Amino acid sequence: MQYLFPIFFLFIFSSPPHSSSKNPDGSSSTYPSEKADTNKINILIEFYKKLSANDVNQIISTGEKIINLSQEINYKKGEANGRTELGNFYRKLKKFDLAIAQHEKAMKIWESLTMPLALGWSKVEIGNDYYWKEEYSHAIEFYFTALNEFKTLNYVHGQSTCLNNLAMIYETRKDFDNALKNYQTSLEFYKGLNLEEGIAWSHSGIGNVKLMYKDFQKGLEEFKHALTIYEKLKSNADIANTCQSIGNTFLQMKWLDSAEVYLMRAQKYFVSENHKSNLTDNFRLLAEIYKERGNTEIALSYYEKSFKLFKELKNKEPDIRFFHDMADLYRGKNDLKNALKFADEALATSIHSGHAQEILFNYILVSDLYARTKQFEQAFHYQKLFVAMKDSLSRQEKEFASMEIENAKTGENKNLKRIIQTQESEIRELKGKMKSLENRFVNSSLVKNIFLLICILVIVTLVYRLFKK
Repeated sequence: MQYLFPIFFLFIFSSPPHSSSKNPDGSSSTYPSEKADTNKINILIEFYKKLSANDVNQIISTGEKIINLSQEINYKKGEANGRTELGNFYRKLKKFDLAIAQHEKAMKIWESLTMPLALGWSKVEIGNDYYWKEEYSHAIEFYFTALNEFKTLNYVHGQSTCLNNLAMIYETRKDFDNALKNYQTSLEFYKGLNLEEGIAWSHSGIGNVKLMYKDFQKGLEEFKHALTIYEKLKSNADIANTCQSIGNTFLQMKWLDSAEVYLMRAQKYFVSENHKSNLTDNFRLLAEIYKERGNTEIALSYYEKSFKLFKELKNKEPDIRFFHDMADLYRGKNDLKNALKFADEALATSIHSGHAQEILFNYILVSDLYARTKQFEQAFHYQKLFVAMKDSLSRQEKEFASMEIENAKTGENKNLKRIIQTQESEIRELKGKMKSLENRFVNSSLVKNIFLLICILVIVTLVYRLFKK
């Protein structure tokens, strides 16, 4: 997954994220004089120079000094910028709560200064903190709030950034339709701005989604669009990440030689910069290439390099496929000790994730390996765990099915009751109509009988008169 778009608008000694002498809402600057601002900025720059040091404690203490100095001279803008940069540094250290605390304080300052554009970017930063903390609901909330503020300001650049950040969350949640929609919208915005870095970022995001749709050819086209732009910009980190994405795409297409070319190009950069997380993934992808080629020895050497780096990365999420592949390759070599080690890792990962089918698969895998090493007691133990879990799942499935049937019956009963009530209503209505018809019939018969009686009387009278004559 590509990185979040870097927010570089709020530097410690820069202006707020707009170039006008007025605030984004058109109001005049809230500061007393340009000269006073310059003096404050010069002081901040002297402190800021120390932030280039590699010593973490020195960077943090210098950032705090900048904030304290800004507070002493009541320089709100400097304090907000200082808190923003300190928050960004805490995020790099994965101290997300500290990052959020600094960014929230910066946000309140921008709000008090009525600087909506800077306020919007501070909300993006908080969204970024929650994104990396993997609290996506909070991240979405801040991204949407910032997006709406940027819409109010008609600030397309900010809108594009929010759309892409939201797309990355949708992608993580496997909501690929919304991810693709956001990436495509932001791509059009960036094209309108002629902002090449944003265009490349959007192309790369679209490429990721196309891979999820198994549309490898289209994904490849999108990645190559991004790579062309990054090469033009000479952005080495982005070039390496995109080469890795292209290599992964070729691997899924089984174009192994092309995959290796791009992965080795990415490898060169990752090694030079000691990017352990990227290297872990790259070694694993290279291992998969050699596994496909049937070269077990080289595949294992890459897997082992990947696993060694993986253990050094405390926040790296394990990929269960990696452990399965390692166990499978070692079992093929009849190195059952190492096969069992990685099968155990796979089992632990599946239990942690709570994926039932993966757990069952790994119980069988581990049991088989223990049996091969003649550790029959352990093998039997995992077989029993497998059977117990299988039975438990079967009972749960039956209970679930029973609940579904009961729910269906309840639904049917409700429907039947509704139908009966309708029919009863119709019957009552029909009875009413029948009664009305009966009354009409009775009334009609009575009239007819009276008329008939009159006719008879008339006839009798006429006959009597005739005979009398």
